[in-house]
Amino acid sequence: DVIDYLGGNPVVCLSQNGSFLENTTVLYYSYPTGYFILTNIGCSLSVVGSFLILLTHILFKELRTLPSKILMNLAVAIIVSNLFILIGGPIISSFPGKNLCTSVAIILHMFFLAQFSWMSVMVFEMIRTLRNATKLTPESQHFKTRLFVAYFVLGWSIPLVITVASIVVNFTTDDLVLYGELEDGTQGSCWINHLESAIVAFIVPVALSILFNGVSFICVSVLLCSAWRTESKLDNEKHVPF
Repeated sequence: DVIDYLGGNPVVCLSQNGSFLENTTVLYYSYPTGYFILTNIGCSLSVVGSFLILLTHILFKELRTLPSKILMNLAVAIIVSNLFILIGGPIISSFPGKNLCTSVAIILHMFFLAQFSWMSVMVFEMIRTLRNATKLTPESQHFKTRLFVAYFVLGWSIPLVITVASIVVNFTTDDLVLYGELEDGTQGSCWINHLESAIVAFIVPVALSILFNGVSFICVSVLLCSAWRTESKLDNEKHVPF
């Protein structure tokens, strides 16, 4: 797709034979200005907020605990994905071409998956912290460093493996994944244009992450309620007269 902005509306221009510059019939798909404005405002706020989080933890070393390092990686994933949403349209409009559109699609795929991957890592660490809250012996810094390395590998390797596998399938088959192009070879949206591939390579991993986060939320709620009941019971026993 070649995105242009006419009258304040982003307009996607797609020629029927896949070539934007040739004298052929061109189809225009315009989106309401309100959607365009809301998308840009939301993405801009996400970028600014994530950048401030990242900058704060970079400047103040004492804030860089294990959960904060996980948050920093999540912020990086949010910044990159939202930046490419903001600048992807103008860049492709200025430099139309399938290769650039394919590159944007791959980057968005990778960093969207990374957002959910790091959210799952954050939830897992929260559960682990709550379960270990009653331990009398504090965890050593060496253990926390090794744990963060494991989290780092897990948080980035899962989206990377899925994206690399999708890239291999995209460039070795004619009708699967299809970054930036349609099944007939014409240029499509800068995303995964094959429905089944999008389900397998994006929707299923995201759904699993959301499911894990939802189940984890229930587990955390149960742990907190259990801890609250235990604390309340102990407080009541202290005030019982003998």
